[in-house]
Amino acid sequence: MKKDEHGTAAVEAALVLPIIILIVILLAEYGHYYLNVYRYQQAVFAGARAGALAQEDKETAALSETVQVLGDMGVTVAGEDISVDPDKASSVSGRSYTVVSIDTPFTPMVQYARVLLPARVSVKASQLNY
Repeated sequence: MKKDEHGTAAVEAALVLPIIILIVILLAEYGHYYLNVYRYQQAVFAGARAGALAQEDKETAALSETVQVLGDMGVTVAGEDISVDPDKASSVSGRSYTVVSIDTPFTPMVQYARVLLPARVSVKASQLNY
């Protein structure tokens, strides 16, 4: 190494390291967002299935199953963010189907990621009632 190149590596590291750290943080934020989407999807699928299988009070069955699945995953969602429509008309043999949806705000771990990620998570699932 030449005598005039001693500080070059330190300067290069100082310029590149913040960019690498930013990329790693953004990857973690995207992973956090899609983990939440996955959890909500699993909950609405389970809720729609419970509503479809329930003989009476389909709305309560779907809502309680959705909340329970979210609770098992360690996620709390306000009740007003979950909507259940137990008796939508269907063209399949005159049957109805249950629709469960969640529309809740998403809070990133690092507030600067709000610019890049959606502000809300919206998922919906339906199940035909037999």
